[in-house]
Order: sequence, then C-alpha cells, then structure tokens
Amino acid sequence: ITMWQHKWALWSGCLGATASCVGKIAFTDNPMSPLYALKENVCDVHLQSEVDAMLLDIVYWILGDLMIKYDINLMPYWRTIRLKMEDIVLQLGIFEVDWCQALLLIPRIGCFVLMLIVNAYMIGSFLKGMKDSGSVVGTALSSGANFVFSALYGYTLWGERFSHT
Repeated sequence: ITMWQHKWALWSGCLGATASCVGKIAFTDNPMSPLYALKENVCDVHLQSEVDAMLLDIVYWILGDLMIKYDINLMPYWRTIRLKMEDIVLQLGIFEVDWCQALLLIPRIGCFVLMLIVNAYMIGSFLKGMKDSGSVVGTALSSGANFVFSALYGYTLWGERFSHT
C-alpha cells in the first residue's frame, strides 16, 4: 500500500486547516492578520483623511462653484433649503463613518465565502478519503494532516511559537 492511496484523506486535512486559517483572517483583529496590517498601514494612515477631504471637496464644490454659477445663492428660499440639507447631512453622519472598517468588509466577506467553499471541498475530499482509505485510517490521516498544516499556518502567518516540552 502506497502513501498516495491516502491522498484524499491527507488533502482533506490540508483543506480543513486552510479553511480555518482563512476564517481566522476574516474574523480576527490579531495584529499578525493581513487585514489588520492593511487597516494599520493603509487605512488609518491614508484612507480616512483622503475620504474626509474628498467629501469636503464635494461639499465645497456644490456650495461654492455651483451656487455662484447657477445663482442658487440668490434664490428666495435658499437659506431654508441649505439649513435643511445641513441637518440631513449631520443626521446621516457621513463624516463620522469609519470608511476603513466599511472598506475592510469586502475582504472579510470574501474570506468568509472562501472559507465556506474550501470547507465544502474539504468535506467532499474527506468522504472520498474515507472511501479510499477506510473510515478509521481516513479520519486519522485527515486529523493528522489538519494538525500539521494548522501548526504550519500558525507558525508562518500568525507568529505562533511551539513548545518543545
């Protein structure tokens, strides 16, 4: 019996560890997480100030250039309209939104969906591995591979250290 006879059981363990790792990326605020690094290095430094500046530029453009160009500021009820618009903008809290957290939802949702897909594929390969290797051997090999790959992911991606005792 060769080791490759058990490839599906081993593969399912690798996929299980991968799905767990992707899930951890999606849902953790661990400083070692790639999404945390993105938030710290890109969002907090650049994005929030750029979005706020862009929103202010749009407001100034609307209130400044367009008002003068189309004589909006000379309209009889403009002051009432402007005050209502300001109240609406303040109630919506557009300038209080954490745009970085909103932007990070996209990769978090992507990681969650990827985790579900990898888990579905893992279940299929686990069942095939149990069929090819037998239920006891297939389960043991899958669990062992999952343990090894989880340790490798933890060491390389998350900075986890092993105890030798």
